[in-house]
Formats: sequence, structure tokens, C-alpha cells
Amino acid sequence: MTIIKLDNPITDTYKEFKSFVSSPDFPWFWESSSTYGEEREGHNDHGYYTHAFLKKPGQSDLRGVKWFSQATSSYIDHAHQVAFEIFEQNNIDAQVIYRISANCEHPTQDGLPDLPHYDHSFPHENILIYLNDPHEGYTVVEEEKYLGKEDEVILFNGLHYNFPPIKDRRLVIVITFLR
Repeated sequence: MTIIKLDNPITDTYKEFKSFVSSPDFPWFWESSSTYGEEREGHNDHGYYTHAFLKKPGQSDLRGVKWFSQATSSYIDHAHQVAFEIFEQNNIDAQVIYRISANCEHPTQDGLPDLPHYDHSFPHENILIYLNDPHEGYTVVEEEKYLGKEDEVILFNGLHYNFPPIKDRRLVIVITFLR
């Protein structure tokens, strides 16, 4: 599968969600590692800000590794509704959603992309929603380069990575799922 552009219905729910995630009041959490892929020349493991609405399986908490997804945000219902609307608009019959998170990346001094990676070690597909202009923060899937635009939605699977923006910040929503 290559990158497929999906329709974004841009509903009132989506507009409210985007406005909140883009606001200065939205809670972000620092991740010091962008991925857990293997180091590769021409790439760097930059940190980024994230907000997990639905934490992916296999992540740990104080009690150990959880092998199931966990709602970790009081905003999960709003995030789920946005995902549902996009699935419905595009006739995608998702069987399970593994992860929903907002990611925020800032420009880096070296401008190198993050490490190539898969979001999970089991079958899944990815949806990426661009909440703003990514300012040359390209998404690369299996070496296909894609520059999203504000409010665009793409579907893909496979090895992927992205470039940091050259200015401002790159805001995206990541949804991983199985159909």
C-alpha cells in the first residue's frame, strides 16, 4: 500500500477538536525518543511532544507492560468521535483502534528525519490527520514522500518516518487500527 489521501468531513466535532489541540491550554507530554527504531545514518532520534488519547498496547506503566490499549486522556471520547467520522466518511470498517494520539514536533538544528519505524509489531494501518501546515515536515512511507496540508488525512501502512518542520510546529493526529 502506498499513501492514500482520504476525505476529511471537517465536521463541527473535528473543528472543535482541532481548535482545542491547537490551543495553548492543551496538555502536552514530552517523549525524549521519537521512535524505538534502529539508528540509521541520515536520521536522528529527536524528542517530541505527545498526548495519548488511547495508549497503544505494549506500553508500560508503573505496574508493568499492558498488552491492551488504554484510554489515558479525559478527551478520548472527542478523539474517538473524530476517528469515527473519518472512518465513516471513507467507508473504512475498522475492527479495533489501537492508538489515537496527538503529536507535536518543532524544528531541529540538524533538520534530519526521525528513525524509520513501524508503529506496532503486529498488523495495523495508520491514519495521519494534519492539524496545521507541516512546514516541510514531510511524511515518508516506504520511501514515498508526502507533504500534507492542513486538514488533510492520509492512510498508509509500512515502514515510515517524518521530517521535522522548518518553522513553527507540525501538529498531527495519529490513529492506528485494524480492519
